[in-house]
Amino acid sequence: MNVFLHDAVCFAPELVLLIGALGALIAGTYLQNGYAVAQRLAYITLAGALILLFAIPATGALSFGLNFAHTSATQFAKIWVMVACVGTLMLSHHALGRLQAQRHEFPVLILLSALGMCLMISARDFMALYVGIELQSLALYILAAFVRHNEQSAEAGLKYFILGALSSGLLLYGISLLYGATGTIQYEPLMHFISSGAPNMAVTLAIVFILSALAFKISAAPFHMWTPDVYQGAATPITAFFTTAPKIAGAMVLLQLLHGPLAGASAVWLQILWATAALSLIVGAFAALMQQNIKRLLAYSTINHVGFLLMAILAGGQDGYAALLTYLVIYVIISLGAFGAILLLQQQGDAAEQLTDLRGLGKRRPRIALAFTVLMFALAGVPPTAGFLSKMYVLLAVMHSGYAWLAALGVVTSVVAAFYYLRIIKIMYFDEATTSVIPNIRPSRRLMILLFVTVILTLILMLAPSAVIAPATLAAQSIGY
Repeated sequence: MNVFLHDAVCFAPELVLLIGALGALIAGTYLQNGYAVAQRLAYITLAGALILLFAIPATGALSFGLNFAHTSATQFAKIWVMVACVGTLMLSHHALGRLQAQRHEFPVLILLSALGMCLMISARDFMALYVGIELQSLALYILAAFVRHNEQSAEAGLKYFILGALSSGLLLYGISLLYGATGTIQYEPLMHFISSGAPNMAVTLAIVFILSALAFKISAAPFHMWTPDVYQGAATPITAFFTTAPKIAGAMVLLQLLHGPLAGASAVWLQILWATAALSLIVGAFAALMQQNIKRLLAYSTINHVGFLLMAILAGGQDGYAALLTYLVIYVIISLGAFGAILLLQQQGDAAEQLTDLRGLGKRRPRIALAFTVLMFALAGVPPTAGFLSKMYVLLAVMHSGYAWLAALGVVTSVVAAFYYLRIIKIMYFDEATTSVIPNIRPSRRLMILLFVTVILTLILMLAPSAVIAPATLAAQSIGY
């Protein structure tokens, strides 16, 4: 097989995403029912990318001048990025219609963002990584402000863009320092250089800047300041997208960087990582206690869950890698379901913006209330839901790596966080409804299917944990150099 054909085969899912995004853009621009056509093309494109990800064997090969890797771990992460994108499209149809924002650019931006995330996950070169991050970020900035006539959405997009530009500058500065100190930006030569001796001041500063930028991308404290405002201001399906797919890409980038090219400088980044993980756990648990807006509460919940992701990365080894991948899968499933429940309420005439809007939901919408209850228990990590499995797996990996105190902090903050999840359940079932009017609106079939599937998976994965742990463990074996 010649080099060009080899690269094309390895890069086939990304090529499908690129061609699909361009096709959806052209079709949406020139056809009368552009949004509907672009939406269908996006589904077809994501399905095609998923088929290729399953069909093409993960050989661990490098392509495009050693800039991209194709391993079991990268394929596993990309599959779940595609799942998150499909879930977002399912969430978006009726929500964007209600907001008068059904424009063909939406599925195009989802596809371009997915392409950027796939590049990030496969990158084995800092320049390739930067291109992937910027492609993802530029699409996310636009998505945050997608409902242009809404002040909150426009403000969210502006805040995200300004702070995102700052983080991109930090990343570039860190990469330039690293190149100046080592003479390379490719992961493998960089790993050999750093492992050969103690990191100098330039390398140390570079690692600090790079980790700060990546912490911003995944909403880790203390770089989380944009998250509550952007989550609240963006349209609900876009918030769901921010909660899922970028976290997969960002966590995979951190894992592959810290346990790959930067492994030799662990004395530098271990302290940063455990401090960031601990701060994320604390901020996510305690700051959410004061929130009355549902999406702001879920934003702080995300920060708490990012703390668990960082704990798994800190643990390292095959147990830590597998725990991270398992946590990501379960977190994506639960988050899509939670936002699906919120959107179902909004579609049926409920405000579902403030916690007080959920009063009496157990009587008004018993099926949605029951599904939301299961998902809240899962986010809290309460058995018999898959959320308990994912948290337990991470805590065990962290304890085995010698960070028992951090595992204890994870347990304590989970107990604190359980309070605001249980408060939602209490409001739904024990508080009196403020209105007795129930609009007779037929629920969206897509949202009902998504909610049903996520709730069933949340329960089944606890009863049959090997369904997620086995493929995650297999994929984890390909992480490293």
